[in-house]
Amino acid sequence: MMRLFLALSITLFFIFFTAQTSYAKGSYVTIVNPVRVSEYTKNPSESLRAEYDVINEKSLPATWLLTYDALQNESLFEITSHMNDSQELGIFLEVGEDFSNDSEVPYNHSDSWHRAKSLFLNGYSQNDRQKLIDTVFEKFRKRFGYFPKSVGGWWVDSYSLSYMQEKYGITGVLGVSDQYDLDSYSVWGTFWSTPFYPSKFHAATPASDSQSKIDVVTFRWAARDPLNGYKAEKLNPAYFSIQDYRLTNQPESYLRNLMRVYTEQKDYNDFSHLTIGLEADYSPQSYTDTYSRYLDLAQGIGATFLTMEEFSDWYRKQFPKSSPPHVIESDDLLGTQKKAIWIQNNSYRVGIFYDKETKETQIVDLRVYQKNFMDPFYSSPNRQYALFETIPFALDASRGGKAWKINLGDFLNIQKEKNNMILNFSGGSALFSEDEILFPKTKPPSEIEKSKLLSVLYFEDSVKISPVKEFYVPADGIAIKDLSFDLPFAIKVKFGKIIPSALVILFLLLSYIVFKTKPDPKKIIKLSGLLFLFFLFLGLIKLSNTYYVSQSEAEGLYILSTLHKKRVLIYDKDCLRCKFESPRKPAAAAGLKNYIKNLSGKEIFLDYSFVTAKDSTEARLILKENRVDYIFLSKYEEYIEDLPYLPQDLRLTKVFENANSSIWEVN
Repeated sequence: MMRLFLALSITLFFIFFTAQTSYAKGSYVTIVNPVRVSEYTKNPSESLRAEYDVINEKSLPATWLLTYDALQNESLFEITSHMNDSQELGIFLEVGEDFSNDSEVPYNHSDSWHRAKSLFLNGYSQNDRQKLIDTVFEKFRKRFGYFPKSVGGWWVDSYSLSYMQEKYGITGVLGVSDQYDLDSYSVWGTFWSTPFYPSKFHAATPASDSQSKIDVVTFRWAARDPLNGYKAEKLNPAYFSIQDYRLTNQPESYLRNLMRVYTEQKDYNDFSHLTIGLEADYSPQSYTDTYSRYLDLAQGIGATFLTMEEFSDWYRKQFPKSSPPHVIESDDLLGTQKKAIWIQNNSYRVGIFYDKETKETQIVDLRVYQKNFMDPFYSSPNRQYALFETIPFALDASRGGKAWKINLGDFLNIQKEKNNMILNFSGGSALFSEDEILFPKTKPPSEIEKSKLLSVLYFEDSVKISPVKEFYVPADGIAIKDLSFDLPFAIKVKFGKIIPSALVILFLLLSYIVFKTKPDPKKIIKLSGLLFLFFLFLGLIKLSNTYYVSQSEAEGLYILSTLHKKRVLIYDKDCLRCKFESPRKPAAAAGLKNYIKNLSGKEIFLDYSFVTAKDSTEARLILKENRVDYIFLSKYEEYIEDLPYLPQDLRLTKVFENANSSIWEVN
């Protein structure tokens, strides 16, 4: 009896221990299928049924995120309400006109439903975001009897995430992996296709500690090729992904290898994770054929499949304070001798490319996650067609920027010591901790030495690069008071060139009238007093108004300051009817432009004829005659400065763009 009891105890111990360890540290896959009602889907219920049948036949758990339109659809409800117990239901946050109207929120109409200002929550005021969220969560509760734990959207801002986490207790959010200008959406600078806790101030930035984090796990849709997904020769790099690899004409073996990059368990990582899935608005044949083989490849990897809620629970228990450091390492999946390594922690991310043939190591990407860097659309809604959620960088070689080339010899391996990552080369080792990066003695490029995001110290045998903890501009931007008199844009456009001459003529005329007639001291004193009071009144009005330059625009001006040429064209377009959700009016929208010169150090050329040129030929001539090197444009909510003609017609090249600014170089 004792032997039987002992044998049973040992058996139960090993069963329990094995289950715990396999679930505690390992390789995980999460299937997430967004469900929407699309204008190009003939029968949404047939498509959803086909996708679910494939999942069900393979006995796989999956998360299904439903848009507001999908929640209203009876045929889709009939399917989702009868899914098996291993399926999870959640919300996909896409704003449509019916959703907006039912929330009593004015819909942001545009030329297409997928435009950023129409589709995403951050296209609306904070108050309207709350109304939209409350409406869709209540709709979900009425349908299924509970509030969901998982939500998603190609972009969900930190204000909305905090609101949903605090009010409804969500634990996971789906968002796109890093991409630059795919479908006019740019999310650039986050953890490379790796889950993390988002910051309360910016959903693309990992939280630095438990106080600044939103207790929600970010899942990364469409994991990118670590090498070609960053920079590709002819195609959009974002096509090199789990989702869009077919657009690159790669075989199915490419997809299998890319899946393994994100599911292979490495000694230096605490886990590996991959999000896969497909929207439920394709033809039924897409699921029974392509999607089925796609899932077969994923099952063949041998990873554990968890829903969003299950993985979120595991992640939050394993890493209760902050996201762990994580490395993505991969040889070139296209077969060259190159390798990509992404090192990321809560202070920065570094992208490293290594060439086995030349033994050359390149730092291609280095950006710092700073505690006070605020999402430009946190309180100020995005009224643009495009989405720009980009993290400031010291190096970014993806779009023509420079890389830092280092000769460290043969790459050997990666080690982890506590939370430090060490890259070993035959010529020395490089250490990456949250507080610093140590390279064997080398000379960083000027982009690193002069960067406001980093501090650099040289030692006898090494160089230490430390991330600066806070952005060089406060979260609420640079405050500006300006006493300069500003005329409406319409007057400046029509009479801008003659206004100085007109003022001189007016002054001479008044002087002539005063001195031609017999001077009356009392009248002159009274007139002078009235003029003094008038200008004092104007000055007090000006002093009572404080304008601002955002962190995002300040970044654009810093980039402008680093460019080699000098002369910059600027202009403004008054937005007299614009209402801004930000606490202060943007300086750009107030027609105040001196800050551009002060912050960039460039020679500023203020011109209105360029904006009103009758055609692109005339506009190009204006640029040439005035020796313009760059054009700097600002954009805040409804105030958007844009080019009067297509950039290719004006022979312009985009140098930089983010949420509040853009820089164009004149060729």
